[in-house]
Amino acid sequence: MSPSQRIRQAGAIPFRHKDGQLEYCLITSSSQPNFWTLPKGTIEPGDSPETTALKESLEEAGIEGRLVNGKLGSFEYRKNGGEYEVDLFLMQVTRSLNRWDESHVRKRQWVNASEATRILAGHPAAALFVSALAVADSLT
Repeated sequence: MSPSQRIRQAGAIPFRHKDGQLEYCLITSSSQPNFWTLPKGTIEPGDSPETTALKESLEEAGIEGRLVNGKLGSFEYRKNGGEYEVDLFLMQVTRSLNRWDESHVRKRQWVNASEATRILAGHPAAALFVSALAVADSLT
């Protein structure tokens, strides 16, 4: 499959400051309830990667915020015979909802950097997550 045939997606690494510490939001996959991941989704025609990252964070994780420092990078993965390329952004969370569009099919958890790194080990976004830690830390 050529790069132009990859399905383009965008997602976020959501973080917040709580009690003087940084926390990161992880969500479960809608198809694998024991697999923790980051909010992401397909970039719809007319939407930018940035808009998609914010929209998917609200729909999948019930969080709102602002993207900081531009695109962190991209990662690729394969699923169900398709190839995906995901633009990933760092998102500073400003609001967390108790109920959201996909709260009936996804769990959300807030964890510290070391726990998030452990959980995401082996995830295609793991290296980008590690690089995002320093950026988030510099914003405190």
